[in-house]
Amino acid sequence: MSRSARWRQLLGALLVMVVLFGLVVHGYRTRFSLLLVVVILLPGWLLLVRGFPARSVSVGDDWLRLRAGRRDGWVQSDRLTSAKLEQRWANRYLTLEDHEGRRLRIDLDDLEANPEVFKVFQRAFRHSRQHGLRPNRATLAALRLPQ
Repeated sequence: MSRSARWRQLLGALLVMVVLFGLVVHGYRTRFSLLLVVVILLPGWLLLVRGFPARSVSVGDDWLRLRAGRRDGWVQSDRLTSAKLEQRWANRYLTLEDHEGRRLRIDLDDLEANPEVFKVFQRAFRHSRQHGLRPNRATLAALRLPQ
């Protein structure tokens, strides 16, 4: 998602919050109700902006990079030593570690969002398997790779 698309989405969420709050307080008839919007909704919206930073996944023939707010990391995806799938509620995270000890934890949905990025990563992951990586069955199933 581009930066402008993300801001359009966040501003749309703010607009929905203002409309729904207006229904709760029966319209914005007084200054007090407008003050409530500023005091209650604006901090909530800022929490959305700060709490859910934009994520960017980029990939090359032998590397995978994730940029997410303050977290920025990369691994050599063709020289992985560890790959573990972690399931938390509805989220699936893939924790990767390469031969130099770099670790990267990526949401599998972010990785699968772009099919081309996912194909390039699968190719590099297969290369790692040929050179000693032994992932478990759940990880292979999540990455849609043969056992």
